[in-house]
Amino acid sequence: MSRRLKENLRPKKDVVSSETASPLTSRPKNHTAARNLRWLIPGICLLLVAATWVVFGQTVRYEFVNFDDDIYVYENPRITSGLTLQGIRWAFSHSYCYY
Repeated sequence: MSRRLKENLRPKKDVVSSETASPLTSRPKNHTAARNLRWLIPGICLLLVAATWVVFGQTVRYEFVNFDDDIYVYENPRITSGLTLQGIRWAFSHSYCYY
């Protein structure tokens, strides 16, 4: 096998092509790009918090509805017995009261 072919078959170290590089993993070349990249994830998180507040924030004014808590929570013997392995298994394999 020729030397050139061996060199081409050998895996390249620390070579990232510009086409496959992600903006989050590649190193920015200037400080402005680094500053913008640093605020990307917190900015997205703040946007998600704001969107959630816009959609669900109005429910703060509503009162609690006690429709089926007695049946499913404080009168259910599996719940009142505490957190056990049998209780967890039961919760994922049975239905209760069929609401």
